[in-house]
Amino acid sequence: MQATGGTIEIAWGVSAAPTIRMIPPVVQTPAPPPVVPGTFFPPKPQGMKRGSFEALVALLESSGFESDKLRVVETAAQRNHFTVKQVGQILDTLWFNSDRVTVVKKLADRIVDPENAMLLAKHFDFSSDKQKVAAIFAR
Repeated sequence: MQATGGTIEIAWGVSAAPTIRMIPPVVQTPAPPPVVPGTFFPPKPQGMKRGSFEALVALLESSGFESDKLRVVETAAQRNHFTVKQVGQILDTLWFNSDRVTVVKKLADRIVDPENAMLLAKHFDFSSDKQKVAAIFAR
């Protein structure tokens, strides 16, 4: 709020008492920012809820073939987000490093805390695979 001006005028006339007139200051109140109808900021995605994630891991562990596990992960990724810790648990259900790298590629955009991606390195045996995973998050 900003106020400017404002004066007091005193006039001596014929009578013994002066005439006093006060002119109030001009007050300017800034207009509030416009409200855009329909403006909505969705909440930041969270990783899968514990019960759902535990069911996913149980399904992965009970799947006999690696190709079945990859399909389960693809299906889960369509409607869910994951923490880096959850992705690590998924990687631990897979046998082959090449499939682990594939899963990281598929889930990279669904990870809610990519700033922790360096923690995925411990789920790989070979430095070449660790470098591939680091490159996925370097973009």
